[in-house]
Amino acid sequence: YPSDAAKNVLAHTEYYTGVANVTFGEKAIDGANGTATMVIGSTTFVANGKVVTSDVAPFVKDGRTFLPIRALGEALGAEVAFDEATNVVTIKLDGKTVTMTLGSAVMTVGDKVVTMDTAAYATAEGRTVVPVRFAAEALGFDVEAVYATDGTTSAVNFSK
Repeated sequence: YPSDAAKNVLAHTEYYTGVANVTFGEKAIDGANGTATMVIGSTTFVANGKVVTSDVAPFVKDGRTFLPIRALGEALGAEVAFDEATNVVTIKLDGKTVTMTLGSAVMTVGDKVVTMDTAAYATAEGRTVVPVRFAAEALGFDVEAVYATDGTTSAVNFSK
C-alpha cells in the first residue's frame, strides 16, 4: 500500500519548447566565437555570444530555410556586399568568398561553382535572403536544424 505522502502526489508531464544551446569544452572557453542561433520567425538572434536584432526574421519557404544574410554575416564577422546593378551578394569570411546572384541557383565558393536546389532572392521589402545551409556550409560553418514537435524547423544553429 502506498504511504499517505505518496497518495497526495499528483503525477503529471510537462513539455517545454524553445531552443537551448549548451556548450562544453573548448568552445565554451573561447567565448562562443563562430557560433550563432537563429529562431524561425524571430528578428532577435545570438551570434558569438551577443544578442543581435535584424529587420528580417529567418523563415521557411518551400521546405528550405532562408535568412537575412547581412545581419547574420556581419554579426559573425563577415564582410557582406550587394551589387544592385548585377544582383550579386558577396560574403567574405576567414579568407573564403561566396557569391550568389538573386534568382539563380548557382553559387560560387572561391573559384568553384556549386548548384543549389533553390535560389537567393529579395523579399518584398527588398531584403536579400539566402538558403541557410548552402551559404553557411560554404563559409565553413556546421549547420544544425532544430525541429519543433510537429516536425517543422524551429531554429538553426551555426558553429565553427
